[in-house]
Amino acid sequence: MKKLLLFLLIVFPLVALGDIYSGGIGSGSGSGSFDGTAEDNVTWSDGANATNTWTFDVSGLDHTMAFGDGMVTFSNVIAALGNVQLSDRLFMTPDDTGAMPGFLNITPSAAIDTAGADYDFITLLGDALDPSAVGTEICGLSVEFGGISETNLPNIKALKTILPAGSNSHALDIDQGQIHQDYATGSDAGATYIAHEIIIDVDNLSATSTVAAIDIAIAEGTPAGEVVGIEIHSNIVPIKQTIGAFSSASQTEYAGRRTTGGTVWADGIDTVEIFVVDDDEILIGDATVFSEVEFVMTSAGTKSVEPLFYYNTAADAWTQFFPEDPTDGFQQNGTIEWELDDISGTWTGDGDPGAADTSAGYWIRIVRTRNADPGTPTPTTAKTGVVTNYEWDKDGNISSNALVTNSIDGNGAVDIDVGSADITDVTITTDGGIAIIDGSYQFPDADGSPSVAGELQYDNTVTGFIDGMLTWYDDDAVRYIVDIDALPTVTSLVSYNPTNDEFETVSQLTLQFGASLEFEGATADDYEHTVSVVDPVVDVTTILTYNKVNATVSPAVTNDLDEGFSVGSLWGDTTNDNFFICLDATDGAAVWQRIGSDLRSLAVADLGDTTTPSVLTIFETANTVISNYKSSGADHVFTMPAAHINGNIIFVIGDEFQIDIEPNTGDLFYLNGTAMAANEHIQNTADTLGDTIVGIVVNINATLRWMFSSDSANFVEETP
Repeated sequence: MKKLLLFLLIVFPLVALGDIYSGGIGSGSGSGSFDGTAEDNVTWSDGANATNTWTFDVSGLDHTMAFGDGMVTFSNVIAALGNVQLSDRLFMTPDDTGAMPGFLNITPSAAIDTAGADYDFITLLGDALDPSAVGTEICGLSVEFGGISETNLPNIKALKTILPAGSNSHALDIDQGQIHQDYATGSDAGATYIAHEIIIDVDNLSATSTVAAIDIAIAEGTPAGEVVGIEIHSNIVPIKQTIGAFSSASQTEYAGRRTTGGTVWADGIDTVEIFVVDDDEILIGDATVFSEVEFVMTSAGTKSVEPLFYYNTAADAWTQFFPEDPTDGFQQNGTIEWELDDISGTWTGDGDPGAADTSAGYWIRIVRTRNADPGTPTPTTAKTGVVTNYEWDKDGNISSNALVTNSIDGNGAVDIDVGSADITDVTITTDGGIAIIDGSYQFPDADGSPSVAGELQYDNTVTGFIDGMLTWYDDDAVRYIVDIDALPTVTSLVSYNPTNDEFETVSQLTLQFGASLEFEGATADDYEHTVSVVDPVVDVTTILTYNKVNATVSPAVTNDLDEGFSVGSLWGDTTNDNFFICLDATDGAAVWQRIGSDLRSLAVADLGDTTTPSVLTIFETANTVISNYKSSGADHVFTMPAAHINGNIIFVIGDEFQIDIEPNTGDLFYLNGTAMAANEHIQNTADTLGDTIVGIVVNINATLRWMFSSDSANFVEETP
């Protein structure tokens, strides 16, 4: 052993066969002296009692006691009442029988009475170190437990500190340097391993106080670069939170223990010592599933019980699982928790540990597996709880209970997913309103009218609307937002159609500057149909009427005010080329007058068909004068269309050429009041220029007929 410098008093039991003694007092045989110039070797024998204490006084002028390398061996405790200074190294290889509390104990012998002084029980001074080799590793404190056998499941702690509670206690104080930790997990399926754990006892915390498990701050100045409080890399879940309410387990129904190595049942686990002998068990259950058991310990264990955890798959059948155990084997308070999804598929509600007082339900079984006595772990209470998990997962997705933020900004989608649950209440409070850009909001199918100014909601109780509508509250009244069946392509009026339960576009509307639109009507018969435009500038009111200009038949007496018509309404018959005006819109007795037109004169050359025969159309036989004149001059045959309501034609001999008027196939003509035989014609026999014959369509016994008349005897009935 290299030189060992001992100052003040060193007291130790004498166990070696020989010891060195120098000056001062003592008993026994042997004597000698030390001189500071050479290494002295003086031995003596105790000869009386191995428990005698020998005191070496080196308080003289020469304070050096020098021992040769390997000359002195200490086989028991070295107690130092003063300072021990080592100039090189201290090696200790004790034989631990479990009786000694530690291999090296430092026990200050006096109270600290110097105000503001720093007291360091172990100080490592490396100021003079100057490594000459590149990459030299310098460890202020190195603990190597890698070779410890885990056969007997030792509870290993590389560093343990026990401090008084209070804000001025620091378990670890680091001025400079990085904290680095390498951690290797186990291989148990479904287990939760904790690389770094903080357990906080808050029993004495004031209601106005705050505990910060981790506090990160910049010492001074403003950083030029980025300071990251916590940096998370790929495949790491940054934050995971479990919240829920806890309830005490019934000490007769859902809490008990199996003692005497797991063979004897006893109700309850609160306030009693658990895990007294190896293989003892505690069992906790509930009528519904739970995912946490909170333990508050009256007396914590001194060693871990090395627990195994099981859940029931039948009445008294068990499957092992691996929850997170912050109690460290019941050595401290903590909440044992697990992912409910990991066991819910096979965890059954018919479990029963078999005791007379227990009830069927969901049970958790915890078994002590360590032979070494764990002390007297005694829970004050054990509570079960169902938790809800929220997390910020490894892909950046955040699931939370509530979001309170000043802004949500980004290029991606904001997705709120509550699984199978319904979103019952979403409250967004802002100063400037809510804007949904390039998106949509869907209202639930619910009942109720808004009652607060500015409130917008879906109302399924509005009379006359099967599917409901959006409503809002404004100016002390309920307002409605409605839709139309199809979007109009032009500016249109919109009205509600109660028959179809929908809003429809009814007409095109163009308003000039300075005009206003008002709806008028004093009775139920006309308020739906009369629209007036009032010009406030010239004080003129124009009544707008409903017109139907694309009908295919003539109007009837039933086309009245119920259909929106009023006096002045127009009706166009596109089939028969007629136009009508309403003179009276009385319900069921409407009066329509056909609007006439001037006679038009056509020659053969003007007809659509100028060949012989010319097959005349309805248009060509409505208020028309036709002559047979053509430049070459010739006799001509005209084929009449079937009798029609607008039939009104005059034939004039336009030259000294004969004309032949033939009916439509199967139709009958009348000539001067006499019915003609089927398919007979009317011919002029004298070819007298200017001879005239008139044909008018009349209604005879509900049948339309062509009636021809002429005062010229030259027009006669002929057989073709």
